[in-house]
Amino acid sequence: DPVNQTVRTSKVQIVDLAGSERLKPYEAGSQNDKVLMGQAVAINLSLHWLEGVINALNRSSGVVPYRNSFLTKVLKDALGGNARAVMVATINPSDAAMPETISTCRFAMRVANVQTFSKVNEER
Repeated sequence: DPVNQTVRTSKVQIVDLAGSERLKPYEAGSQNDKVLMGQAVAINLSLHWLEGVINALNRSSGVVPYRNSFLTKVLKDALGGNARAVMVATINPSDAAMPETISTCRFAMRVANVQTFSKVNEER
């Protein structure tokens, strides 16, 4: 605002969490691909630490483990800081993917329970 000489700032973060990467027995060859296995381990580890942060925020515990992974460090403002957050969960309705679909829905419910308190970022 040029009259009051104030500056408003905001941040937009878009993160594709890629879902939980299970080596699915119904996908041919998924358990024999070393690159796929390495990626699945890395994604699952990041999601593990993210779930730890979500659980800590829902418990309102004093210490939230944001520093355990790069993903949780990046999402610190969106999860427990001065921000509004939106999560989009995509699911697979097939019978073969039902356990993963249920797990995704449960995680989305835990994320929905996190409360953030946003305010306008304004500097003079």
